Amino acid sequence: MKPISVFFGLSLLFIPAAHAESSAIDRLINATNPPHAIHDYQLRETWSRKNCHTGSWTLKGTDPAGVFPSLDIQILRARPIPENQSAPTVIILPPTGGGTLLDDRLLKVFCEAGIRTLLLKTWSGDLEQDIDPATHDRGSLRGVAAVRQTLSFFDIEKAGIYGTSLGGIIASIAAGVDPRIQALVTTVAGGNVLDTLTGSDQEILVRLRNERMKRYQLQTPEEYRQFLEQAITINASDWTRPELTASTWMILATQDTTVPTQAQAELWEKWGHPKRTNIKSGHLGAVVWAQAMFARDFAKFFKARLSPSLR
Repeated sequence: MKPISVFFGLSLLFIPAAHAESSAIDRLINATNPPHAIHDYQLRETWSRKNCHTGSWTLKGTDPAGVFPSLDIQILRARPIPENQSAPTVIILPPTGGGTLLDDRLLKVFCEAGIRTLLLKTWSGDLEQDIDPATHDRGSLRGVAAVRQTLSFFDIEKAGIYGTSLGGIIASIAAGVDPRIQALVTTVAGGNVLDTLTGSDQEILVRLRNERMKRYQLQTPEEYRQFLEQAITINASDWTRPELTASTWMILATQDTTVPTQAQAELWEKWGHPKRTNIKSGHLGAVVWAQAMFARDFAKFFKARLSPSLR
């Protein structure tokens, strides 16, 4: 278990946007994307299939939480053939557990549509399951840092970002703080992390909830929520950019008990009621349906919002 004191040092980086001073935002930006953040990298293998050239990269970045020696970011980078320098760029963030076959398919669909695509398969510590509630802020810090340090390493000045579940939450925060992100699409992403941590039926979160309530002698769900409120400062709903509303599309699951539907609706409201698609399903069903049915529509959405004429 990491010392609780780690959290308090990190919490100063995150003051809700509605009340933040520019200095707090500057600290957030500097923490997640410091100069020379990527100190080593490796291109492990490359291959070409059909109209895409793909490379498997490992970037060793800077862990903003200061827990790991480095922020190890595993990336699949796909570029259209022939490569067009004006082609848009999109980053894909997977759900808890890392990249899936659905994410690999989305990478392929985007690349074949003429989009330079980076799938962030994993980043070090993104699956940290510490009983210390500060682990959630540390995970958010690392996720945002993985996005921002990747953008800097590949000299990307304008990009879209797509995220599913936890990946959607990180994508939303990153879009809220980094002006290089000019389009956002999320599937089943929630705004208030407290709603998810206290009400989710996801196996890992249920186990953590039970262990914490036993360890800290919490008797009721309300006591557990109050306990988390004292430790967690990073909520996706606190980091939004009104100018990005017209370039945002959110997929919501209306029967979700993993990332509760009300948490998804709150994030949609905080982003200013952007384009919204409701899927009458639970969490997993909505994830599968969205990528199976809308992958090419996502590509069209990104290409329209990232057109060179909109620079």
